[in-house]
Amino acid sequence: MRVFWLILFLFTTGLQASEVFKKLPTLNGLSTHQKVYFWTEQFLGLPYGKGGPLGEGNKGQFDQDPLYRFDTFDCTTFVETVTALSLSENKIEFESHILELRYKNADISYTSRNHITSQSWIPENTSNGYYLDSTQDFPAKFQDVASAKIDLPSWYKAHKVSRLRLPELSKRKKRKRIKQLQSKSRDFEIEQVKLPYLVITDILENWAEFEENLNGVYIINIVRPNWNMKYKVGTNLLVSHQGFLLKKNGVPTMIHASTTGEVVEISLKKYLGWFKSSSSIKGINLLQVIQ
Repeated sequence: MRVFWLILFLFTTGLQASEVFKKLPTLNGLSTHQKVYFWTEQFLGLPYGKGGPLGEGNKGQFDQDPLYRFDTFDCTTFVETVTALSLSENKIEFESHILELRYKNADISYTSRNHITSQSWIPENTSNGYYLDSTQDFPAKFQDVASAKIDLPSWYKAHKVSRLRLPELSKRKKRKRIKQLQSKSRDFEIEQVKLPYLVITDILENWAEFEENLNGVYIINIVRPNWNMKYKVGTNLLVSHQGFLLKKNGVPTMIHASTTGEVVEISLKKYLGWFKSSSSIKGINLLQVIQ
């Protein structure tokens, strides 16, 4: 079944998949972290994909967006794509990694996708060895813990027809299909989830000490403790955004697919400074990319 689905991968316009895959063998002498630098640089300026640019391929039950592409990203698909490319020497390895990063047990289905960052994406991808949660490696004075009830049953029930990516279906059939998706709520339970984070105000007040403890390449998760999103998506959340954190010319830099419209890079200190007085954004969770 997995081989069958791999055959159904859809490719991209813009930066062509064939170009990307030709580059992979030429990078074999580089470390994983060096490859992250390379691939994040390649994708700078590419557009932000609203609504999630990836899905389960053209046979998907609820989302027929492509399984991968290289011309547009949202924050999570940018992180997943760059990670998969940085760990791969060829197309086959990339396809294997992208499935493992996006789906529990690499099982391609909407209900197996790691939708909720704190509840499934982080635990699945630290458990399967892609990342190491490094938040607690920093001095204790920076640390705190966020928690929230992740209500997956209500999250599924809150899905609307607009969430479907089924271009060939009529409106009537889409209404029927969304009811099928909402019925998946019975397969899940409410979970109490905790997530360690580094407090933004403490980081900014002790910047030199924070910077001294940075070691390597990280996934940075923007933490909003018990973020009130139940009214909109059916559940409160803990993470609102993701990107890469690495040093460029000695400066801690965040590279991410920004909702402002494209993949950008920005000084981390400047980025965090925007949120030092935020009522909801309180910190960052750091996952080190494993070499």
